Amino acid sequence: HRVIDAYIPVSDKIVEEIWISGRQLKNWSIVLNSLLPKHNKQEGFQQQKTSFIAALKQELVNLLGEPLLLEENKNRPIGDILSRKNGLPIRKQSPLMQYSVKELRQLKKCEFNRLIEWVSSMHQILGMVIANSDLKPIFEKKDYRTSLCRGISAKGQNIKNVQNIRSKRLGPDKRYRYEHNFKGQTIYLIPIDFLP
Repeated sequence: HRVIDAYIPVSDKIVEEIWISGRQLKNWSIVLNSLLPKHNKQEGFQQQKTSFIAALKQELVNLLGEPLLLEENKNRPIGDILSRKNGLPIRKQSPLMQYSVKELRQLKKCEFNRLIEWVSSMHQILGMVIANSDLKPIFEKKDYRTSLCRGISAKGQNIKNVQNIRSKRLGPDKRYRYEHNFKGQTIYLIPIDFLP
């Protein structure tokens, strides 16, 4: 046996992909849907954050079927807690799962609004993949201007502005698709950036 070292240059053309079951993909869509703003105009900012955190905690417990002890581990990133559970694959650099419950409670309004925009964009992208597996979501990711959001945390700066979401054919015919059948299960091969 030989070990060969290789160098792969960082490039926008290299896309890291993940196999994910159809159920797991739909579960992520359900989680994101529960986080979309449903508040009325009179609801204050603190109540919006409280509702967001409660919805996130409840949906994760519903999907995984067990308590996650998020309050007992309120200083640990939620992604770190979820990575120790089976059921939902986690993206390492997830803008949502990078936060702890404590950090979510302390978010300033501007950073929270960026997170909500990102959640909404990712929900739209997952919805496109689930609805039309042979269409590829196309979008632009741009950095927010830091000067527009005073007091933003380093984690908040990881959140990209996802815009101009549209779709195009994944390949020349319908054989090119994200969705595949494998031993009677629906499996998706998607770019890891599509995961929350």
